[in-house]
Amino acid sequence: MENINNKLIKNKKDTLLFSTSLIFEQNIDKLWLFLRDLNNETKAIDYFDNLQYVKGNNTWIQGNIFSFNWIGLTPLEFKCTKIHVDRNKKLIKWKAKGDIGISYYKQVYLYRITNCDKTLVKSTISQNENELSDYNSK
Repeated sequence: MENINNKLIKNKKDTLLFSTSLIFEQNIDKLWLFLRDLNNETKAIDYFDNLQYVKGNNTWIQGNIFSFNWIGLTPLEFKCTKIHVDRNKKLIKWKAKGDIGISYYKQVYLYRITNCDKTLVKSTISQNENELSDYNSK
């Protein structure tokens, strides 16, 4: 039984392509308004110069489909697959698919830091839709 559990854990880790966590000085609610919109990310980050928003509305509404053109590589179609909003935690998840076989999931988790007005933001890119281990607020 241990071998099976170890294998499952290994497989889940293998699906993670990128993960980063940052603490922001901004309030979770103000930060959420900016981070839930993928179009803002392409405008604010220099290395996304080759990523242009093509069409679609409200990247933060579950079920909405929108697209980007990754200039020189492939058009990407995104779909908002999950959203969760409460006082202490916010989560948004998108599925991206490209014409050349690229597909991945992008998740952004926001956590209220309760002893100050700061926010912990965790962003991950993974190959599969498997949920990663995450803190559940109660």
